[in-house]
Amino acid sequence: MLTLVLQSEHVNSLENMATAEYRRRHGTLIWRKLSGPAVQTRVTFSMENQRARTVCFAMLFETGLGFVGVLIAWLVGFSLRSQFALGLDSVLRGVIASLFMIAVLVVSYETNWSVLVKLRQEVEVIVSQLFADCRTVDLLLISVAAGFGEEILFRGALQPLFVSGSNPWIGILSASLLFGLAHALSLAYFIAATLTGIYFGYLAFAYSDLIAPIVAHTVYDFFALVYVQSRLARK
Repeated sequence: MLTLVLQSEHVNSLENMATAEYRRRHGTLIWRKLSGPAVQTRVTFSMENQRARTVCFAMLFETGLGFVGVLIAWLVGFSLRSQFALGLDSVLRGVIASLFMIAVLVVSYETNWSVLVKLRQEVEVIVSQLFADCRTVDLLLISVAAGFGEEILFRGALQPLFVSGSNPWIGILSASLLFGLAHALSLAYFIAATLTGIYFGYLAFAYSDLIAPIVAHTVYDFFALVYVQSRLARK
């Protein structure tokens, strides 16, 4: 949620503004007409600061998850390096895997099925409240951080840990349920995230590779953020 802090020696309160027309659009307070260029400059500066803080916090949080994954893997003796065999085939596999999720997102805007409509609305709330002012490059950085951080933790560390103590499908499901709980903004979102986790988990397990799920996760997140942001801008 964007908070604007207006400090100007020419303005003692909001009521002193010549015209305080504003509206809330996509979760962002947009001022149409303020009392002077000094205030406008301060508003813009404050919004830029908030955008920078949002991007920095998101990237630090997501990369922090990756460090937690590295720590877990080190403590239990799993090798993450062996799962990072970068190659064109694994990158293409990740890109192709993302296409199905992208298709589901696009279809959700063309259907009246209540489940997808609700999920779409929840995604819109997240984007409007957290990323409405983010630029495309910001969304790319956040998506890359999420792809690496979350996949290293859930598919690189937790999933192998669970698999080693049970069997592959129970291990994949266990890690995916935790992934779903980490995204459980609602029941629908929890289910969607859990299914996505199973999808990524299979990619990681079947090919003993983290590159494909990282690429799929990154590509989908980036497309989803840009696509939903653009749809909201048209409303």
